[in-house]
Amino acid sequence: MGLSSRIVSSLEKCFLTSDITQFTEIKEEKIFKNQKYSFQLVVNFDDNWQVAFKPVVEGDLAPYVTIREVVNIPAEIPTYPHCNPLPKIHEPGLYPDLLRPLKYRGTFRLHPKQSRALWFDIDPKGEITGEHTLKIKLLRVGISSKGFTPTDEVVVEHEIKIDIKDAMIPDQSLIFTQWFYADCLADYYNVEVFSDRHFEICENFVRVAVENGRNMLMVPLLTYALDTYGGGERTTTQLIDVYKDGDNYTFGYDNLDRWLDMYKRIGVKYYEISPVFSQWGADNTPKVVATVNGEKKTIFGWGTNPLSAEYNTFIRAFLSGFIAHMKERGEDHKCWYHVSDEPVMDQFEQYKKVRDSIYDLVEDYETLDAISHYEFCKMGLSKNPVPKTMVVHEFIDNGVQNLWTYYCGGQCDKVSNCHFAMELARVRCLGMQMFKYDIKGFLHWGYNFYNNQWSYDKVDPFATSDAESFAASGDAYMVYPAPDGTAWESTRLRALYEAMEDMRVMQLAEALCGKETVVKTIEDICGEVRFDKCILESDTMMAVRRAVNQMVFDKMHNA
Repeated sequence: MGLSSRIVSSLEKCFLTSDITQFTEIKEEKIFKNQKYSFQLVVNFDDNWQVAFKPVVEGDLAPYVTIREVVNIPAEIPTYPHCNPLPKIHEPGLYPDLLRPLKYRGTFRLHPKQSRALWFDIDPKGEITGEHTLKIKLLRVGISSKGFTPTDEVVVEHEIKIDIKDAMIPDQSLIFTQWFYADCLADYYNVEVFSDRHFEICENFVRVAVENGRNMLMVPLLTYALDTYGGGERTTTQLIDVYKDGDNYTFGYDNLDRWLDMYKRIGVKYYEISPVFSQWGADNTPKVVATVNGEKKTIFGWGTNPLSAEYNTFIRAFLSGFIAHMKERGEDHKCWYHVSDEPVMDQFEQYKKVRDSIYDLVEDYETLDAISHYEFCKMGLSKNPVPKTMVVHEFIDNGVQNLWTYYCGGQCDKVSNCHFAMELARVRCLGMQMFKYDIKGFLHWGYNFYNNQWSYDKVDPFATSDAESFAASGDAYMVYPAPDGTAWESTRLRALYEAMEDMRVMQLAEALCGKETVVKTIEDICGEVRFDKCILESDTMMAVRRAVNQMVFDKMHNA
């Protein structure tokens, strides 16, 4: 049997055509006792017949190991032509991205002349330390007209030594948010908004987000005024009930409380309040549904002047009521408020006017908007500006404090992003970039956006990864909607989690050794760290993390 295999890092992308002998083999690793460590077993079968195997793990680490299959997803726009540098593989095709539980009752299938990967996660959960040997075996599974027949024949066997140090990675200080779309989940699963089943599905997706480092999530007080075509409407996901009696408004908070209780139970630490004016210029308002004379109707939305007296009366009453309610919950200072995201310079005056119309209500709280023009910051219009990674150095050079940054689809000229085609080392190096420059928060819009551009239509993310030519594959979502209402992870999601974990370890090393020493250790390996200089090789990114790990382990051993 012409079968070859090896254990490689989580940062390798094993395409169907990959020569797996080009991947660096991993024999051992040192990790923290609360670290989620991932690696892959890549396999190539050079024969003419399909085969099947059952993967098994042996050793005292086995209870802490999960196995998934890396599944290829079609990508028509795996990145943009202006992506610089272009990834080695960037043409339309199949890209390894989805991490799916094994099917066929735990069986892994291999096709002739193809390379595939199994994904392994080790999570010691802080419960186990010391040196361990993990054995990984592939057992032959017979294939016949009656199905699969498991055997005890070992076809592949590998060992990896894991040295779990008695050391803990500190909690994440970076605030990390991705926009969570409750409407997309209701639409995809065809369930009633805010029904028990909808809440159950949302909770499943929120849990995966939190487990992967997202500690802030959007709260849809009103249906998002985001990515919606002019005059169009997205599925209503308005958590606060609105009752209108003449010019007076009252509000109901039952769904809001249930939503926030869910966030709190799972571990969301910060609440990102959905924008109260439309995206890209603040020239419209969100859709607002109210009960008027016993009938539900849309009272504001497209075509509403956001500076009109009617909307001003409503939004001030709405925000005042919400803030009072959050004070009663003791959570008002967990809220971060949006005005309108991504204004450009010719929208400066409009942005200023709408901001000023509500700012006295939220000035004692944190605000943030995706703003990439330093003039907004210089004029004092943004307490927490969130510039694109492509322009963040202007803000850094001007000494902006408590700085955030973000990227979306178009950021691919020299900077990190999460496009299908991008090397996972390029995805992951964001963590060390944010560490060096003391970035306080990171925003990426697409956690689970399953619509096309401007939300004209719904899409199937398994079939169209680019939101039907809206964005580079991978920009619109980081998780896949599993048939049972849970969220299936992606390799990009895990790489971005590892970036956040890198940052946490670097901060620990800083506390032990000083920041200058940590930065020098990193830059001795990869050169100057800037947002417009990314690591592209998995070996280099792994060397950075191992070096910082060793700084910590040495310091703690000698303490």
